[in-house]
Amino acid sequence: MNEMITAAVVAAVASVIVALLQRSRKENSTDHALVMDMLRVVGRKVDKVDDKIDRHVEWHVKKDA
Repeated sequence: MNEMITAAVVAAVASVIVALLQRSRKENSTDHALVMDMLRVVGRKVDKVDDKIDRHVEWHVKKDA
């Protein structure tokens, strides 16, 4: 009888731990998606700045030529 109670308690504790781990993984996936979206935005902004710098440098080269 004691073994059955012990097994039930162990199973209950393990179930709670698994539920918490799954919740953590879901939050991590959501956070990861948000970070990836923000990195795409930053990447686009960097590309725009890069293009502006290239045009400005070309302007200086043409001006000096």
